[in-house]
Amino acid sequence: MKYSLLIFCLFLFSCNTNTINYSQNYVTTLNDMKRIDVGKGEVVYQMEGKNHEMKDMSFVITETQPGGGPPLHIHPTEEAHVVLSGKVKYIVGDSVFTVEAPYVVKIPPNTKHTFMNVGDTVLNLIGVFGHDNFGPYKPVGDNPLMK
Repeated sequence: MKYSLLIFCLFLFSCNTNTINYSQNYVTTLNDMKRIDVGKGEVVYQMEGKNHEMKDMSFVITETQPGGGPPLHIHPTEEAHVVLSGKVKYIVGDSVFTVEAPYVVKIPPNTKHTFMNVGDTVLNLIGVFGHDNFGPYKPVGDNPLMK
């Protein structure tokens, strides 16, 4: 009996916690998301809700290098950016502003927008969409903040 317990304990300690099999219904890792190298210092991970059993939400998570950001673009869905650390300069419609985390930025549907990481560290921005897809993404030009 004591050897069985010892073997069980050794097994538990030897298990790699990174290989835990999470239920697909509750957890999505970056490895499960579509990875897009946007260029200009940004990688985006997309979680389109319809592909992950979600009816009303989609997400993106960015890894944006200092000085990086996406092109100026529009899409038909409302979007919110959630940032817990960092400093970001935005263009939303005709407004240009800089915010320092923590914050949430609201972006109305069909509104041209972009941002640039003006901080000193990698920015992890979470984009939240109130639909099961992002709708058509339409670039409308280079990021004017990067000039």
